[in-house]
Amino acid sequence: MSKFQITDAAYDEDVLASKKRVRVGTSGEISFETPLRVGQDNVKDTPIYEAYRNVKIDTLEKCLRDTSFDANYSRELKNLRSKGFTILTLGYGSIIDPSPKQIAIMADLQYISSDVVVIPSWYDLINKSDRKLEKYLKHSKEFKAVAETLNNKPMVAAIPQCMPPVDLEAVIKHWMDENVVSYIVDSSARTPLGGTWMRNLKREINRYSVEKESLLYSINAYQCSVQKNTEVAVAKDFLGFNTAFDMIGGKHVAKGSSESYKNVSGESKGKLFDQELYSYHNLKCTKEQAAEYKEKSIIRQIAEMGNVRNNIKEGVKMTDLLRSKSINAEIIKTFVDFKNEVEQKGRVSKLDAFI
Repeated sequence: MSKFQITDAAYDEDVLASKKRVRVGTSGEISFETPLRVGQDNVKDTPIYEAYRNVKIDTLEKCLRDTSFDANYSRELKNLRSKGFTILTLGYGSIIDPSPKQIAIMADLQYISSDVVVIPSWYDLINKSDRKLEKYLKHSKEFKAVAETLNNKPMVAAIPQCMPPVDLEAVIKHWMDENVVSYIVDSSARTPLGGTWMRNLKREINRYSVEKESLLYSINAYQCSVQKNTEVAVAKDFLGFNTAFDMIGGKHVAKGSSESYKNVSGESKGKLFDQELYSYHNLKCTKEQAAEYKEKSIIRQIAEMGNVRNNIKEGVKMTDLLRSKSINAEIIKTFVDFKNEVEQKGRVSKLDAFI
């Protein structure tokens, strides 16, 4: 298994933001810098492209029993890849435990469609289970065992945000023992900084000396708090680079409704990222316009992350950058407190400003 190789790291003084150069492969032929907003959908002119697919248990069973279906579904997943470096995450969309054979076909499908092996978070499966840790570790071990028979690719483990904080010590210890040191946080439309979850995760990772190999990647983070008649809301997913996330991915799952929901008048709502305010404009629009706003937002966020990297490299404090973007003082303090809490330099806060 190859790993990410991290060099030229520069760290912010006040928050957990950093700039890193990352190389992949034995010869380091693929390289990129973080923090990074990965590309997705039609935005593929980026060093890292993100694909996501929610897989039902019936689909896995059909792949096992029907060669034509298997060939077609494999081709469909491969078509999600871009011409560049692609990370495909498969969400397991069932509350029924998968069989070892179903997990094996899932691992095979993921492997052939991605440049990184991503062990699923099993979010839907364990979310309401009273045996979250047991199920997570059992199925993750089965998936990894299959992937290892194929693997010369980097491997990351997705961790669901529904995992209780008390279990994160066991989760991280398991992966460190397995030599898996990079992680995808699957928030499933939650805010990563809600409660103490993220602080506990980062603190557990910090117990191990893996800084030169480890990346932290956010997907499915809640984007913004949309209040009635609100036109602009802080882009909470994008601001994740202030909380140790090296890579910011997209939101592929809805929270209670479709991503581009319709109201009684038949209108949709779209979000358009504003790089001058680090916020989203919530706009009434057609479904087609909502898709256009999403694509434009990704392009803007990719470009703005370049500005963030340059600021960190030049020693500009992220607290000053955030003030220049009109982020309010309470949210900025949340990021500063978060760093102090992870490094155990200050009191524990509730992180209310970011919920």
